Amino acid sequence: MQARMSLLPNLLQSIFLAALFGFLLPVLVLGGLWGILGLVNWLSGWAIVHQIGVEPIVQFLSVFGSGHAVRGLIVIGLACSAVGVLLDSYTLYRQSLRG
Repeated sequence: MQARMSLLPNLLQSIFLAALFGFLLPVLVLGGLWGILGLVNWLSGWAIVHQIGVEPIVQFLSVFGSGHAVRGLIVIGLACSAVGVLLDSYTLYRQSLRG
């Protein structure tokens, strides 16, 4: 019984980290790309960068956010976080079956 109780903090820590990194990775990648392309457009005034890079990203994120790009970015992050938690839980379940 004592061995199982000591596994609970490790289990919660593992699931928390999976959720955190599952959320942060897509938010940082998509948000960073959006921000860098917007900054290039703002600093240099290249309208073509905005048309080729920023507009498709905003349209893609708006699909998931009901017309709001930031809301879409959060929805994608939450979905990836849920997938990370499910995969981590499955991995921990498979490890518990082995031994």
